[in-house]
Amino acid sequence: MAAPPFRTNLVYVNYWGNFDAAGYNLDGTRRERQLITATVAIITNENTVDEKRETYVLPLRKIGDLAFVRALRW
Repeated sequence: MAAPPFRTNLVYVNYWGNFDAAGYNLDGTRRERQLITATVAIITNENTVDEKRETYVLPLRKIGDLAFVRALRW
């Protein structure tokens, strides 16, 4: 967000579907891999001397998983 509102923002990842050779599907039994991971990069104070980059890798085991990443406070 270029100008986030002044509050605490919670960042989550929602595992909503699988991607395979046929494209996206929502069938939890059709998976090419047992464990799906999401990589999330959070950049704060971008293009300033205070820029900070954080990368998180989260395991997502089944469709519907909601994984908390981080709380950001402005």
